[in-house]
Amino acid sequence: MDTIAGLHQKEYREDPHIIVSAPGQVNFMGERNEFADAYVMGMALDKRLFLSLSPSPDNTLFLFSDTLGERKRVNLSTLKYKREDRWANYFKGIIVAFQQQGAEPGGVRVVISGDIPPGIGLGSSSAMQVAFAYALNELYDCGFSLIQLADIARLADYQFLKEDTGIASPLLSCLGSEGRLLMIDTKDLTTVEYPVHFDNYSLIITNSHVPFHLDKEDLVDFRREYSEAAEIIRRHKVGSSIKDLTGKDISQSVEILTEDARRYCLHLIEENQRVLEMGDALKSGDSEYASRLLIRSHESLRDLLEITCPELDWLVKRVQEMSPLSGSRMFGPGFGGCTISLIHDSNIPKYEEILDEYERIFGFKADYFICRPSAGVRKE
Repeated sequence: MDTIAGLHQKEYREDPHIIVSAPGQVNFMGERNEFADAYVMGMALDKRLFLSLSPSPDNTLFLFSDTLGERKRVNLSTLKYKREDRWANYFKGIIVAFQQQGAEPGGVRVVISGDIPPGIGLGSSSAMQVAFAYALNELYDCGFSLIQLADIARLADYQFLKEDTGIASPLLSCLGSEGRLLMIDTKDLTTVEYPVHFDNYSLIITNSHVPFHLDKEDLVDFRREYSEAAEIIRRHKVGSSIKDLTGKDISQSVEILTEDARRYCLHLIEENQRVLEMGDALKSGDSEYASRLLIRSHESLRDLLEITCPELDWLVKRVQEMSPLSGSRMFGPGFGGCTISLIHDSNIPKYEEILDEYERIFGFKADYFICRPSAGVRKE
């Protein structure tokens, strides 16, 4: 297999000036919390996307995806979102965001490769944006910090792609650390690192291969749902944010909130507390405590937000039946997709049997991989 430098040489007949990589990411605890400026805990994965870049002599962006076997060519003077450009729009959005911040990167020739599974909530697009932003920052000496680069990736999504994906995913890709989970306060972007040292336990991501059941327009706009509920609550409890509220506050607001808003706010309050408790579990290396928190998180996503599906619920239930106690929950948009689990190493062969049983029952062939917290974006 060609190295990315070899691919660059083959594609453009020149060596790259810079090679960078950025990790995929996964939300370990704090699902939907970002929409309420609350705590999120996640990690950079040990699966990475690689980019090689060299300057282009004209005002053109040349893109070659080795993974897809596709090429794109974009004139930097006419940067517009085009649906048919698909993945190339992520690169265009980053350049537009750079320009909005006063930077003027020139044309570049890019090769993209990597091993992050796409389309299942592991942040492959965010890794691509962060890697490209980091490479442009280095190549053109723009002087942006890692947090600024994460914000540029967020702006590219929000302003160019018209997607409200938030800051947590690019921030994890920028600030990830080997062997550590990162807790992010999504209001002020402060972070705390927690070491991962669960003896004889592994973190496992499982792709259920259940396709997402709902179209994008059918999904709940959780940011709007929370904003409307928060405004109603603030009228009755001045200065409150989700971090200040308790379940009792929500119960007392039952007459002024819709049922959906009440359940969402209750999930946020409890999930925010679970993030803090997960920090305690990580500091003490308490795998059973961490497992219970994962289980409770999934139950909340199932019962309060109602965004799970029978296949994911079945996988999570089978994990929590194991001894020693293991835990699991869905992550991502829901209605299909993946789980993240903390499973005792002695139970991994049994888990493979469970996945065989899952295929017989549901007709989907699930696959899994063991993941480890990895470093953030870097120059190779």
